Amino acid sequence: MDYKETVIKDVELNKKFKTAGDSIWVRDGEDATVPSEILVERVQVIERTYEDDGDTYHYGLIFHPEAHEEGGCSWHVYTDTGFVKNVMAEVGEFKYADFSEQGMQYTNACHLDVEVA
Repeated sequence: MDYKETVIKDVELNKKFKTAGDSIWVRDGEDATVPSEILVERVQVIERTYEDDGDTYHYGLIFHPEAHEEGGCSWHVYTDTGFVKNVMAEVGEFKYADFSEQGMQYTNACHLDVEVA
């Protein structure tokens, strides 16, 4: 399926954002921790338009250093209730922004489902 992607928002942040520390990995009792703050380098919101029917889909990426780098994080942040909310409050108003399914996540970026206002 052919599509065109356009970055509709690109915000350089280079600052730390607080987490709630309550990701699924922590709640399920796994030996996991979520840092209290995570360095966010940049946030992008992308609009994907499918050529066959013109339907559009929006998604976001929160870019952060990898876990082994200073200020970085790992998969353990996935589903943290505070992280996305705090980052997206800085970026702009959206009807909805939260983690996409686990398989959509990147090593150094959180993939988000986004509804633009």
